[in-house]
Amino acid sequence: MDVAFLPGIASGGPEAWRHLVRYLDSAVPGFDSTRARFHDFREPNGGFADHADWAVDGASATHPVHLIAHSFGGNGALLAAQHYPERIASLTLFEPAALALTRHTPATEAHIAQVGPIFACRGDLDCTDAELGYDLLTAMGGRMHREDPLTTAVGRTMRQAGAPWEAPLDRKWTMRVPTLVITGGWDDIYEDVATHLESRGATHLVVPGAEHRPHDLPPAHRATAAHLTS
Repeated sequence: MDVAFLPGIASGGPEAWRHLVRYLDSAVPGFDSTRARFHDFREPNGGFADHADWAVDGASATHPVHLIAHSFGGNGALLAAQHYPERIASLTLFEPAALALTRHTPATEAHIAQVGPIFACRGDLDCTDAELGYDLLTAMGGRMHREDPLTTAVGRTMRQAGAPWEAPLDRKWTMRVPTLVITGGWDDIYEDVATHLESRGATHLVVPGAEHRPHDLPPAHRATAAHLTS
């Protein structure tokens, strides 16, 4: 079983998925975390199209990949599913920040009003990657030190990929890949995205209790395992 993971904007590697991966290793025949691929947004990673290409790298119609994505990483996973559906066996999305699909909703527009001015500074060469990343993370409630290397990584991704509402996703696209969307039921931004994807053919499950990280909870682990083996 080939599985690729795309994380949120501020994380990467197996540690971003440690609870889910531990469960899948024990519960899903054919899953092996040592053979899975883990995208890392802490490293230079290009734009949304690059994320989509990474997701299906090495996959084919005869050997499709299972994609699992969280938050910002959901954009690359969805873009891959739109362009290469025959190379994807299944899609599991945790609180996907696919805001290009919900530009018309009050929650998304309020979010853009809040953090849009920060993304607008991407073209200001006097604003460092670290400053961009720090401003975004703190605006979203993170408690960061300006010297934290993570702020530089996030700022670099902001410049390379762009804002999540700028991802080139087709709102009218009908899902051609079996898709499970799991949200935490705590923020309308992600619930609105899930509702839209459900209207296009996805299955939506709410797992409360961990806010933006429902993939840390056992009900999400069981649902993901069932989706991978269905």
